[in-house]
Amino acid sequence: MRSFPAEQPSAVADAGDLLVTLTEHHEDFDCHLGDLHDRRCPPAGLRIWDKTSGRPLRTVSGVNPGGTGNPMLVTAVLDGRTVAVVGLWREPPVMLDLATGDRIGVLPGHEDAIDVQALALAGTDVVTAGWDGILRIAGRDVAFETGERSNALAVLDVPGRRAAVVTGRDAVTLWDLTDGAPLGRLDVDAHALATWPGSPSVAVQDRAGGIVLWDTATGAHHHPATPPVREFGRLGAVTTPAGRRLLTLDGGSAVHLWDVAADREFGAPLRGPLLGAQVIAAGPGTLIAASADDDTVSLWRLGENRAPEEIRSPGDIRRIEVTADGWVVGDGGPVRWRVADGVRGPGGGDFPSDQPLRVRLDGELVATFHGSLGGVRLTGDRTIEHPYPPRGAAAGLLAGRRAIAVNWMFGPFTVYDLDTLTEIPAPADVAIGESPRAWAGDAVVTVRLGEVLAHDMRTGVITPLQPKEDEPVTALAAFGTVVAVARTDGTVAIVDVPTARERDRRTFPFAATALTWVPTGELIVAVRRDLYCAVPLLN
Repeated sequence: MRSFPAEQPSAVADAGDLLVTLTEHHEDFDCHLGDLHDRRCPPAGLRIWDKTSGRPLRTVSGVNPGGTGNPMLVTAVLDGRTVAVVGLWREPPVMLDLATGDRIGVLPGHEDAIDVQALALAGTDVVTAGWDGILRIAGRDVAFETGERSNALAVLDVPGRRAAVVTGRDAVTLWDLTDGAPLGRLDVDAHALATWPGSPSVAVQDRAGGIVLWDTATGAHHHPATPPVREFGRLGAVTTPAGRRLLTLDGGSAVHLWDVAADREFGAPLRGPLLGAQVIAAGPGTLIAASADDDTVSLWRLGENRAPEEIRSPGDIRRIEVTADGWVVGDGGPVRWRVADGVRGPGGGDFPSDQPLRVRLDGELVATFHGSLGGVRLTGDRTIEHPYPPRGAAAGLLAGRRAIAVNWMFGPFTVYDLDTLTEIPAPADVAIGESPRAWAGDAVVTVRLGEVLAHDMRTGVITPLQPKEDEPVTALAAFGTVVAVARTDGTVAIVDVPTARERDRRTFPFAATALTWVPTGELIVAVRRDLYCAVPLLN
């Protein structure tokens, strides 16, 4: 329906004509912007928005949920006022008046409840659970001992009563909210829970990312036939206008919908500004999604009939290569595309998960390294032994010799002869923290956050490329003496390394996740699950 820019919304709540978002406090070491965190990240707090226009109405600062690891936010009508309830770290949950933005105290009956880890709404009651093993109902002076350290909570309707389901050490337990009586137990180590209004069913996500559907009225439970998302992510529950129950599953850059009754995926995934999104229901057929990575809140209207998934990668594309016969292969799944016309072909590329970086020279794979392990593995079962893992590597020609340049995580920048494995003295000086990404002509190009430097391997001269840019670099690839540089703002610039002149610039819907060049000069750009073939200006 519409989207509007928001400030790192880690949680979202619906309040009629208003939307409420929560921005968490985080440190620079937890931020994808790194050293730019202090300049670019908004302060923690609550934001109140007009739902129709997306216009920001007010910001409530000083509300810092940092440290919980699980943003806690609900809206409720308490004592005739519409309030937002926010769970804080090692403090009782606080209430804020949405009409004025004023902080009006802690949640009733929770003055000493500092271990709250989850909030849920039960009609006009706010229910909490946490590490103290107590289930509380705000304002009713009701507290039940569960005996379980809980991280997640949901409220559902069992026939004739309202109940709460909470996570424990090795099980999910069900409790009557009237008298605190235990009603049931499901033996699963749960990470997240989701329920539908008026339904006795609860969806449980285990710590391996699997889904279990539990009918608390009958005690029956089952696993969906083929869960569309196997990785660990967020879980939500929504309904269509006709009342069809769906699960929302975080698929990284998309949100998958799972039809519970039919036990199959409900049409194509939702795509857009949805990276790591939290999804909540805003009435039948209406969804609200908040993405802290995309700085966006979006509203969606969901129909009964949705088109099937279109042909594209089943997963986000992080690495791409072009084969000698003109096919693009990626690591998003067993698929490939023909460069000439984009036609999909059978099979895919071989991208072992333990090889986060693969170095090529003139199309030949010459080296790989394996994440946290030290050293570099070369072709022919040879290795460059080193106690530290490489921060980055690039291969090229140095004085006619095939060479590989490596900057070790906590060690020196070193250049090796690829054929003899002997060190080659080079005048280039690459600092710790710089990651060699490409060898362009006579220069090794390195990246450190938003800084791109060309180190001339003959003279030692260091040339900044795009010196006025500070957006972090998401991908970089070389073609001859030019490099393509992708940044978090969605731009991809083509820069001539010897002159440091920008030749071309393109803007994509989101930041590119991978780049590669075709031998004839086309640039292949992977943007999440999409591939673009660009013909840049190289002359």
